[in-house]
Amino acid sequence: IMPCIYRLKASTTLSGEATQHQRMSNWGVFGKMGIAFQSIGLILETIADIQKAKFKRKDGNRHLWCNVGLWSFSTYPNYLGEVVFWVGTYVGGISCCTTIMQYCLCSIGVVFILMVMKMNIDSLSSQHMRKWGRNDEWLEFRRTHSILGPIRVSTTNEEVLPIYR
Repeated sequence: IMPCIYRLKASTTLSGEATQHQRMSNWGVFGKMGIAFQSIGLILETIADIQKAKFKRKDGNRHLWCNVGLWSFSTYPNYLGEVVFWVGTYVGGISCCTTIMQYCLCSIGVVFILMVMKMNIDSLSSQHMRKWGRNDEWLEFRRTHSILGPIRVSTTNEEVLPIYR
């Protein structure tokens, strides 16, 4: 939240007489990049959630593994969208930081959020392993994909895979 506070503080320091163009130019390259990342992340998360909800609503799919749309590309596209959103918040806000303390607070905040996301993904992966650990198609997908898509990133759960076969 700190990057947002610093960004908002910086944008409100312009006088009320500032034009819309002056207010937008105050955002700079990093501010605009941050907004772009936030938008992409929010769209990605929203589309993933809608796709999963539609999949689960179909008869017989309630307890099946969702592998349609974005879910066929990434193990957790909704979490990927969340991570992209928070990185965008950091990138957009960091350009407003003027002291080391502000940089530290913003950086600690984003690292904390990313750690929480990683722990949630690991916990969810363990649950999915118990639920679909005997499904060869899911195991292959899990072996070849990660939250980033077909780019495999090692996780703490990889050692568990052979146990469930």
